[in-house]
Amino acid sequence: MTPPDFTPFTVHDLRRTFSTSLNRAKFDERWIEMALAHVPRNRIAATYNVARYAAERRIMMRAWGDMLSLWEQGQSARDVIAKARRDASEVMDLDVADDL
Repeated sequence: MTPPDFTPFTVHDLRRTFSTSLNRAKFDERWIEMALAHVPRNRIAATYNVARYAAERRIMMRAWGDMLSLWEQGQSARDVIAKARRDASEVMDLDVADDL
C-alpha cells in the first residue's frame, strides 16, 4: 500500500487553520488572538494580563477539540459551535474570580 501524498505544511499553517476556522465559526476575535498568543499593541499590559478572557478561551478551545473530532468523523460541528458561543457569551465578570 502506498502512503498518501501530503502537501508539506508548517506549524504556522496549523495556526492559520485554527484562526480561520474559529473566525468562520464567529468566535470573538480577541479570544482567538489571545489563544494564538498574539501580543496586543500595549506590550507592557499584555505581559501582565495573560489570563484575559481565560474562561471564554477555555470554552472555545474545548469546542475546537470537539469540532476537530466531529469533522474527522464526517459530522457537522454546527451544534457544538452554537453551544460554545452561547456559553462563552454568558461568562460573567464574576466568573473571572474562578481563575484567581
